[in-house]
This record gives sequence, structure tokens and C-alpha cells, in this order.
Amino acid sequence: MEKESLRMALLGALRYGKALVLDIQETDMFDQCTRMFDEIQPGLMKTILNRSILSESEYSKLITDADLPEYDKFRFNTDGFAFVVLTSMTSPSKTLIEQTYPIIVE
Repeated sequence: MEKESLRMALLGALRYGKALVLDIQETDMFDQCTRMFDEIQPGLMKTILNRSILSESEYSKLITDADLPEYDKFRFNTDGFAFVVLTSMTSPSKTLIEQTYPIIVE
């Protein structure tokens, strides 16, 4: 996924209070995903995981002058925002397990 597409997906999820779902399938890509988020803004994955991204001071850093007016920082409804990482790996990486709340579905 390209940086701009990822940034807009995150902004859209935050703006409309929706889930942002990363489906890494059977691959161990969480570290790579973290790097991709951190290329958008240093420490971005950390702010998503600790939920500080929900504060106006954090999510407004993602808004650019080129974004549509609907992405004005005062139009965000972050109440329903959720960040979900899906994987079908039988043994997810230690990093993924330690940084998220794993739920095993059989």
C-alpha cells in the first residue's frame, strides 16, 4: 500500500469513526506495516496503538493543505474508531502479540 493511500485510509477511519483493518493474512508483516505508518509520521503506529491518535493534536498532524474541506480537524468523529490487525498465522510474531490484544478464533 502506498503512503498516501494509507494516510487517507487512516484519516477516513478517524474522520468517520470507523475501523481501519489491516489484513496481513499468513505473513509476518507487522514490522513492515509499522515502518510504513512511521514513514507517514514518525511514531505513528505507536500513537495508533496507544490510542493517542484520537486526540485532535495528534490526528491533525496527518491533515495536509491538499486534503478536502471535509477533513477539517473540527469535523472528526473519532468515537467509533478501531484499529484491527487480522492474521491467519498460527503463531503470530512476538512483536504483534506484545503490542496488540490478540483474540484467537478457531
